[in-house]
Amino acid sequence: MQVTPLESLHKQLGAELGEYCGWQLPKFYSNPEDELAGTKQGCGAFDFSHFGRIGVKGADAENLINALLATDTSSLVAGKCIDGFCCNGKGEIVDFLRALANGNSYLIVTQPAAKEAVLELIQKCKSQFALEKVDVTDLTNKTAMISISGPKAFESLRNILPLDISSIGPDSVEKFNFFMMNITIVRSNWLGIESIELICPSSAAKFAGGAIEKYHEREGITPAGMEALKSLILESYPFENISGAANEGIKPISAELKKQLDMNKDFYGKSAIG
Repeated sequence: MQVTPLESLHKQLGAELGEYCGWQLPKFYSNPEDELAGTKQGCGAFDFSHFGRIGVKGADAENLINALLATDTSSLVAGKCIDGFCCNGKGEIVDFLRALANGNSYLIVTQPAAKEAVLELIQKCKSQFALEKVDVTDLTNKTAMISISGPKAFESLRNILPLDISSIGPDSVEKFNFFMMNITIVRSNWLGIESIELICPSSAAKFAGGAIEKYHEREGITPAGMEALKSLILESYPFENISGAANEGIKPISAELKKQLDMNKDFYGKSAIG
C-alpha cells in the first residue's frame, strides 16, 4: 500500500486512516458529516496525492490531448484547465479527468482508480493517430497534490500562502517558483464549488501542508478525509471512480453526457460511441 508525502501530517492531526485505491489516506479526522458540512460552509483541505498526474510534452502534445479527450478542448490554452472524459475502443467511459495547459506542456489529472487505464489509453492514442513526437511521464509518485475546496477556499488560501495568487482566475493554472521549488496552482469548480489545487514536488509537501495545518483554524479550513470527498464527488459526477469502481459498459450518451461530446473532431473511441 502506498503512502502520500503528507502521511506524517495526517497522523499529527489525528486522522483515522484507511485504504483507498491502494493508498493509505485519511478516512476522516472528526467525522465525515462534519467535514462535509465544513467544506460546504467554508472550505475543506483534502489530500489528492493519490490522484494520477501524467505529464505530456512535445510537438504532438496538443494533438494527443485532443485525441484523448472526447470533450471539447478548444478552450485549453496556456494557463487554462478543462474537465472532460475519455473513452476506450468500445466507446465506453474510461475516466473523468482534468487537463492543465502549462505553456506548451500539459498535465493530466486522473481519478485514482483510473490512472493505469488512462496511461494505456494514451499509448493507444499515440499509435492510432501516429503521434510520435510526444513524451508522457507518470509524475504521481514524484509530486503531491492538495485541494482546498469550498466557497471560501480562494480567500483562505490567499491569506496563508507566501505567494501572490490573486491574479489566478476561474479555470486557470499558474506556476510559481518558491525557493527553487515549482508549485502549480489550479483554480476551478471541479466539485461544483470553488476548488484550489496545489501540485508540488513530494519534497515540498510538508511545507504546503504545514502552512495549512498552522492556520487552518484561523482561516476556517476543515481537514477532511476520503469519506467526505466521496460524498462530494457523488453529488457532482454520475459515477464513483474514487473507490476503485470501474465504468465498464457505460457510454456517454446513456450517461446523459451527449452535450459534452465533441463529435466534430477525431478522438479515440469515437466510431463506437453510437
